[in-house]
Parts: sequence; C-alpha cells; structure tokens
Amino acid sequence: MTSSRALSLSLALSTVGFAMVAGCNSLTGADGLQIADGNAGGGGGGGTGGETTTTTPPVQCTYPTTGFSTKVGGVMPNHSWQGFVNESMEATEVTMADYLDCDGSKGINALLIDVSATWCGSCQVEAQTLTSKMKQKWEALGIRVLTLMIEDAQSKPATIDTALAWKEQYNLVSTTVAADPQFFFQQLAQNGSVGLPFLITIDPRTMTLVATAEGYPGDEQTLLDLAAKNQQAQ
Repeated sequence: MTSSRALSLSLALSTVGFAMVAGCNSLTGADGLQIADGNAGGGGGGGTGGETTTTTPPVQCTYPTTGFSTKVGGVMPNHSWQGFVNESMEATEVTMADYLDCDGSKGINALLIDVSATWCGSCQVEAQTLTSKMKQKWEALGIRVLTLMIEDAQSKPATIDTALAWKEQYNLVSTTVAADPQFFFQQLAQNGSVGLPFLITIDPRTMTLVATAEGYPGDEQTLLDLAAKNQQAQ
C-alpha cells in the first residue's frame, strides 16, 4: 500500500460533535458525541376509481442521535461541507445525512469517503481510476463516493475552488467532491498521523464506521463486501 506524506494531526472531541482541529499534534480519541438530526422521508399514496387500496408508507429515515464513536461500529456525525455533486458544477451543501439510506430505498449500499489533497501523488493516481470504477461496477452495486479535499497544491487549506479544480481535472462526474479545509475526520487517524488518501468506509443503513485505510490502493474488498451484503438484503 503506497502512502504519501504523513500528516500529524490532533484530535479534540466535545459533547457537541467531532471537533475540527487544525495543526499537527498528537492524536487521542473519545466517545459519546452528540449531533443534530438529519432527516429524509417521503409520502404515501391512495386508491383510485372508487376502490380502496392500501399502501405501505416509506420508512422515515432519521439520522442517529446516539452511538457516536471514532471506533469501528461507531456512528459518524452528520456534518456538512460545500461541494459539487456528480455532474453538477454548481456548489451546494453536502451532508452526511444525504447518504443515509436506512431501508435501501435510495439504492445506496456503501459509502466511501476519500480524504485527499491536491499535492498528494497517490491521491492523483486514485482519482484517475474513480470514474471508471463507478461506471464499470461500483455504481451498479450502490457504492457512493464523497471526496473531501483538505489541502491544495501548496499544502494550504482547501477551498471550494480546490474541490472544483480537482473534479474538473479528473472528470469526476459520478462522485461528489467537497472542500474540507479543517479535515473533519482527522480523529479517525491512528497513531497521530495519516497517509493520504485516507479512505473511510461507512454503512449507509446505520451511518456507522466499517473500516479505514491509508494510501492507495486501500482495502476495496471491504467496500465491495459491504455493498454486496446490503444489496442482497433488500
């Protein structure tokens, strides 16, 4: 597994959610986080032609409010970023709740969060493969990818322009790219440092952490297995 520059990061967790900490210090962990809810839902239907029909209302998916942890099995907070969704080149809000699919009705079976930086050579190699992977297999399996750009080519905090340039350069029309200048998921790193790209696999049924991997290529089999399991369970 190839790993580019290691970043030394600090972790601070509060009762309001995962704290976003800038700098390069030691990393520690803690549980018991709280966040605001994210909701998604829909409506029901009715009968026609004088006949009574019974329809089952869709499941109301409510973002978890307990179980937050930096460990495998812990719920990931409902954070938001500014970015570009799939083919769109207009900036919009992107949230973790967008990927919550508690009953599989959205067709999202696995979420891969790809933390990258413009200067990262391994991130560049990975970005070149994402569109083909989505078209060849991942999209059909219900895999969704959210790329979070943390730094630009000069190792400065990423901006919305950093995210757009990355999306355009690698033609990432099947994935979402957003700016994450404060590295929201830095608390998931191990031993105080992380190799990029930092890959985070999340189960969209529960928004729980399944696995993390550093560098490219990462552990894609875990991602594929999660998607296949959730797809078969529908």
